[in-house]
Amino acid sequence: MNENDYIVHFSHNQTKQPESTYYDHSHFHNYYELYLFVNGDLNYIVNDSIYSLQPYDLLFIKPGVYHNPKLLSTKTYDRFVINFLPEAVDTSLLHVLKHEQVIYRFVGNATVKALFDDFDKFIQNADEQDARLFCRQLVNFLLLQFKFVKIEPKKEIIHPTLTKILQYIDEHLNEPLDVNSIAEKFFVSPSWIFYIFKKNFLMSYTKYINYKKILYAQQLIRSGTSVTQASLMSGFKEYSTFYRQYKKQLKTSPQADKPES
Repeated sequence: MNENDYIVHFSHNQTKQPESTYYDHSHFHNYYELYLFVNGDLNYIVNDSIYSLQPYDLLFIKPGVYHNPKLLSTKTYDRFVINFLPEAVDTSLLHVLKHEQVIYRFVGNATVKALFDDFDKFIQNADEQDARLFCRQLVNFLLLQFKFVKIEPKKEIIHPTLTKILQYIDEHLNEPLDVNSIAEKFFVSPSWIFYIFKKNFLMSYTKYINYKKILYAQQLIRSGTSVTQASLMSGFKEYSTFYRQYKKQLKTSPQADKPES
């Protein structure tokens, strides 16, 4: 999804006989995501937690938060995904975006199921403008439903030390965050950090840090911070490194994300 093109995007994906041993869909992005699980055999990692999903569980994933499905078998994997920016949300519901709850259980909710099924049929014949309008209404309906779903299914914390490390990273994106200093601060070895990131996030510690820094820089640039200043504020000593990482991860240049004057 190119965030400069539109503020809401919908997809319905069904994967038959997925690879159970490795399904790399690990990623970050600077927009909100509503992920409705329909069918499959998987756990879902969001930040430091593992969620065991049931049909019609809905995940609410905030910008800049790591997430990735971990498939447990080759059972058909079926899901709906809506990506959106705050501009798609009614002003009366913007406060819902601050909710900390990640998973909402809609099993048995015929209304939610019917809405997704109807929209899936609708977009096959509707033009792009009508499909986006329907999608925006669906986003607002689901956010409204959050007010009435208070019970959060249990989650499994990957490791308490990892939770502390991730929180520290989020609070210190303006610093180098080299693995040796992080290991020393949290009384673990660098090899342990490398292992736990690769095992659970399917990426290296260095790649994770770069993703977080670039997304932080993108937020700064979009809020009006100069590109050079955003580079420094996200902990890059060399602008050339920053620019190269930005292009690699976001498929666009920092200048392209500057707000229009």
